[in-house]
Amino acid sequence: MALLPAVAAAQGTLWDQYNDKGNEAYRQRHYTEAEKLFLVALNEAKRFGPLEPLTSPEGSLCN
Repeated sequence: MALLPAVAAAQGTLWDQYNDKGNEAYRQRHYTEAEKLFLVALNEAKRFGPLEPLTSPEGSLCN
């Protein structure tokens, strides 16, 4: 059980990395690349499950 927080932290970091790269691509007007990166970030965020604020129906990535 002690490893679960470490796994969640790693997923959060990976989600953040893809999201940051997506934002950078978007700022540079590389919209196709940004979309790909945002979709990968969303898939990483979904690993947290439906109760996580990132992926819940009220979460910022699902609206």
